[in-house]
Amino acid sequence: AIPARKAGMRSIEVAMAKGGEMSRSGMQVEIVGVAAVTSVSPVSGVASGNSIVTVTGSSFVAGRTACKFGSAAAVDATVLSSSEAHCVAPAATRGPVDVHVVTLDEVSASSQQFNYVADAEVVALAPVFTPLQGGSVLTVTAKGLQGAYGTWCKFGSVVTAAQLTSAETLSCVSVNNVAGNTTVEVSLNGQDFTSSGITMERVTAMNLTSVSRATVVPGSIISVTG
Repeated sequence: AIPARKAGMRSIEVAMAKGGEMSRSGMQVEIVGVAAVTSVSPVSGVASGNSIVTVTGSSFVAGRTACKFGSAAAVDATVLSSSEAHCVAPAATRGPVDVHVVTLDEVSASSQQFNYVADAEVVALAPVFTPLQGGSVLTVTAKGLQGAYGTWCKFGSVVTAAQLTSAETLSCVSVNNVAGNTTVEVSLNGQDFTSSGITMERVTAMNLTSVSRATVVPGSIISVTG
């Protein structure tokens, strides 16, 4: 067994017996630190997999570190530094799993929880016409919102925070955009967005400039301009 040593290159020799003459082969081994996990971001991802998870910790080694999500096989990590790596989450069933890092087949003792949630789907928007300048509160009806750890809307390519209002709806404020159809997608982790293709129509806000009569009774017909 390799004794505890600081990370780095170390010489290794052998002897026939305890206290005997050591070999002089000049062989070396590299000792690396025991990897640890301190956080993961985002903390949730879709059950279909492919969420890019940033793992922070210590003693990550490029080319020799992998991530392990629950009982799934370890996946290769892209090591950005000794304390940060990116891993692509594999597919899994809904629910929490522990994320460990694996370095040279040694699984870290420490871990952080990652939660698999359903793949959401947008099914309806209200209203479907919103002013071009933005600022309208939009209600999005979607499947698979249960268990969300956060919600976001994406108007075209612009992402904004959303508020979960029920098990099947969330609300978000429309952003300033170009006229025409704009797709609205949702995410439960700010990264993995739906691809439902539901659109809303961006229109120039109407402006009323005059009415034909200022005083009316019920049933009256008036003319408006604007």
